[in-house]
Amino acid sequence: MQKPLLKSRFVKTKNLVMLILGVVFFGTVGFWLIEGWELLDAFYMTIITLSTVGYGEVHQLSSNGKIFTTILIVFGVGSAAYTLGVLGQFVVEGQLNKLLGKRKMGKQIQKLADHYIICGYGRVGKQVCNEFNIRKVPFVVVEIDDKHLGELSKTDLTFIEGNATEDEVLKAAGIERARGLVSTIASEADNVYLALSARHLNSQLIITCRADSEEAERKIQRAGADR
Repeated sequence: MQKPLLKSRFVKTKNLVMLILGVVFFGTVGFWLIEGWELLDAFYMTIITLSTVGYGEVHQLSSNGKIFTTILIVFGVGSAAYTLGVLGQFVVEGQLNKLLGKRKMGKQIQKLADHYIICGYGRVGKQVCNEFNIRKVPFVVVEIDDKHLGELSKTDLTFIEGNATEDEVLKAAGIERARGLVSTIASEADNVYLALSARHLNSQLIITCRADSEEAERKIQRAGADR
């Protein structure tokens, strides 16, 4: 779904660049032929005309030159309008696709049951996802970091954006129907809070949290984690 969108944007961007270059070429050649100016002067006149900076004419314009300048300004205004339209479309498409993507993910998660929730898509989280994919274990990823969300958006993985320590986010991930939760979050405090919240929302949940020390492991287990 993303490849056709990227291809469409590439084509529109290419057309936009070609249009701008075409108008500049048209203006430069026009001033060169009509006024007999040097190419540099013709190019400079084209740029200041299209950009409407108002620096004044390079040389005195003839009647034909004035008519050509008027035509060039019309082309320039049209090109600017087209450029703004394309850029605006990119913004709207991006927001719309993001919204539709969230709705699609939400429907996919609603169909999940007896699945796992993976909190965090860092180095460890990626390893867990790969292992679950190999074993055909259904799962959903919860991530809040923009960089990791960007990586997830380029995959076919089911994921939601949000803070895994928040009850509403865990509910959106289907924790009440889930079989287990794996937290790869590096923060000990977040893992303790996450274990408490997850155990409260689903007493039968298999909870596995990352721990970098024996003391952290004991605290997380006291909070409700199995390991």
